[in-house]
Amino acid sequence: MNQDANDNSVSPKQPATGPPVWAAVGVALVGSLLVAMAEIGAGLAVSRAYLTPEASLTRLVGTAILTAAGTHFFVWCTFLLIAGCVGARCCRGAIQGSHVPWLSGLFVAAAGSVVVCADLMMIGRAGAGYLVGGVLGALVAGLVTWLLLDWALRRLGRSRFEWVTRITAALAVCSVLIAGVALSIPWGKAPLAHAVRDRPNVVLIVLDTVRAHRMSVYGYGRPTTPFLERWAERAITFERAITPGIWTVPGHASMFTGLSTREHGADIPGRWLDDAHRTLAESLRERGYVTGGFSNNPWISPDANLVRGFRHFVGLNHYRRLNRFSLSYLVERWGITPPQWLDGDYGAVTTNKLIGQWLDQHSTSGDPFFLFANYMEAHAPYRVPRGYREMFMTIDQVHRSYDLRLAVHGEIADVLHYAFNIEGAHILRPADREVLARQYDAAIRYLDDRVAELVGMLEARGLLDQTLVIITADHGEYLDEHGMWAHTFLAYDGVTRVPLMIREPGRESGMRVTTPARLADIHHTIMRMVDGAGYEAPGHDTRDLIELASQPPSERTVVTSWSGAEDKLARRIARSDDPEVRHRGRAQTAIQDGRYKLLVSVDGRRELYDLQSDPEEVDNLIDREPQIRARLEARLAEWEATVPRYVPEKRTGVEPMSAQMLRDLAALGYAGSEDEDEDEDEDEPAPD
Repeated sequence: MNQDANDNSVSPKQPATGPPVWAAVGVALVGSLLVAMAEIGAGLAVSRAYLTPEASLTRLVGTAILTAAGTHFFVWCTFLLIAGCVGARCCRGAIQGSHVPWLSGLFVAAAGSVVVCADLMMIGRAGAGYLVGGVLGALVAGLVTWLLLDWALRRLGRSRFEWVTRITAALAVCSVLIAGVALSIPWGKAPLAHAVRDRPNVVLIVLDTVRAHRMSVYGYGRPTTPFLERWAERAITFERAITPGIWTVPGHASMFTGLSTREHGADIPGRWLDDAHRTLAESLRERGYVTGGFSNNPWISPDANLVRGFRHFVGLNHYRRLNRFSLSYLVERWGITPPQWLDGDYGAVTTNKLIGQWLDQHSTSGDPFFLFANYMEAHAPYRVPRGYREMFMTIDQVHRSYDLRLAVHGEIADVLHYAFNIEGAHILRPADREVLARQYDAAIRYLDDRVAELVGMLEARGLLDQTLVIITADHGEYLDEHGMWAHTFLAYDGVTRVPLMIREPGRESGMRVTTPARLADIHHTIMRMVDGAGYEAPGHDTRDLIELASQPPSERTVVTSWSGAEDKLARRIARSDDPEVRHRGRAQTAIQDGRYKLLVSVDGRRELYDLQSDPEEVDNLIDREPQIRARLEARLAEWEATVPRYVPEKRTGVEPMSAQMLRDLAALGYAGSEDEDEDEDEDEPAPD
């Protein structure tokens, strides 16, 4: 009896050969699961008011926890084993079993402090109080780890402690693997067949911030859209589709209402779609459609009143928090180039998973459906997995693209939207601008794959030939043209010309249309297909795009409006000594007929460009082509006289935007960034 007790006691003279390794595995795994649960729990707590309760949330949370835990586990184990080997080497075998508890506690406290700080930054809670509390919590966790392992070691003895740690670690690893396999099972089984409906399903895909000029389907030299090139072989592709505004709210408002910006008034400063304007989702729902919306852009939300009519709506900008564990965030904050497995999705994959589940729930009913999806990867800061960056960059450029996340003057989204456009191009070196342009290309390439994935989901479920599919963008992006970046100012082609592709049910041959199209035409096209030729469009000069495509090319004038910078930004611009910068804050209207484009600014400046011979809009013809100028000015005056300007009602008793909404917008380079005194969320870009 005494002999057995002696065998299992802890002897300071006996080096522990097994326990440190297995204890490291056990501590790393258990700690990883606990930290992952805390991370995802924090994300849920911050975003709980915005997450739609549904069955998919359980699976999303489970998948996010396992993803985070797996990453932590491998990193922690690697660190612990390396540290253990180095320690054993340095101490020449002096590391003993009795050292395992306090070494593990020390590691938990140190690693936990780093992870907690990263998590607090990730959820926008990096204030001094939160940071101090988080570090204290990590220290307490380290102390608890030490006490528990020390108690277990003394209670069990060295040899039993070794076997218990081995068995615990093995069981934990098996549990994680089994859970991972279970959660990797497809989200839903695609039905084998669907009843043919008399009215088509409608799918509207918006590639936020994607400009047509950078898409290979529109002739761009780099292969950014291989799937859409194939898709064009059986779709209608509009060569010159024009947005009515240069940012998210007016662009989506026009798609949803069939009205121009002048008619719906959803622009700066109000940024709100009045209830007086009926949305596409409302109209289709009244006609028996099941309506579902999935948006990664925070502006597409109740805060802008753009989600009326959606029976099921998910704001993916909040779900993204469930897939961003602290290690990937920490790597990003430090500007480190992550390995492929640590460089996760920014929302498009999660979006498609949720859409797949939604389709399985609703597509088997007898009712047609309307599906709206907005993807944000092409919006600054152009978050895209490393593998896609490597398609368009050298390895040095790939590394630099991660360095630029916080380059020069802070968050790159804010740098591009404001510092670059106001303080000057010297903010970024030419080589860095090239890196960002290639990163933008990589984002479009990534979105091309996600669109292919969504179309494949429709096809696998037998829905594609019963569905009207529309692929477009709400606005484009400046990529150093006219000394500007992003899409904050003015109405040049970089921000006004967007992709537009339509495939109605049964179409198998593609065609190209050169007659100009408007985003407001999308509403009219969908409603004409649902209601028939008798549908009366609410907006001025909206057209059925399918009917337009069947007609010979014709001249058509389309208008884009920019209401000018709002007060805070205008005051910032006014401080500039550069007249070009001061001009950027001025309201501007652009009218074009397919070849010539006239820009009229409120400060009196006039610009005229031949888009065929001068697509970059650098040769101003305003003094050399007086007849063309006069013709377009007359058409603009006629349009302004014909189309009444809608003045939104002044809202009273309306709750201000939530703090979380403002943080999301600030991260995208919008709200908050315009006020130099406001804090910025360092997490993710905010919508435009």
